[in-house]
Amino acid sequence: MMPISHMLISALATSILLETAKPALLILGAIAGLLPDIDNASSFTGRFTPWWVWAKLNRNKFYWGVTHSLFATTVIGTFLLAIAYFYPNFLPYAQAITAGYTFGWVADAFTKKGVTMFWPNQIICVCPRDIEYRLSRGSSTEYIVLAVLFVIAVVVFGGYTYLGT
Repeated sequence: MMPISHMLISALATSILLETAKPALLILGAIAGLLPDIDNASSFTGRFTPWWVWAKLNRNKFYWGVTHSLFATTVIGTFLLAIAYFYPNFLPYAQAITAGYTFGWVADAFTKKGVTMFWPNQIICVCPRDIEYRLSRGSSTEYIVLAVLFVIAVVVFGGYTYLGT
């Protein structure tokens, strides 16, 4: 999936889940949506990561391993909520990062490769079941999905702005 798709999906999820259109939270959620791809050297995020990080994360040779799992989301969410416990003003940011991160890897479940949602179990989770209907990076279908998401984003963000929230 293209980085812009990850960012838009994560920003939308952050906006809807937190019921906000605050730019700082949406940007944080969007950036967090790119973080699960840190386990692959050829991904957008992986290119900015030292080789030893993605080499350690990708020991099992599966793209989308531990960073694309409920385990990673739980670890990140727990860590961020622990920080928010001591700094209550950090809570919305912790929620935005967790939501963005989660929807960043959940979006990859709609690609041809799927994700190892239940890591360390190597079962690949995909949606939909038929591979013909799954997304390929940069395909015309992904651009159509991106256009639909953009329209939804305009409606969602515009609605929040209009309502003054």
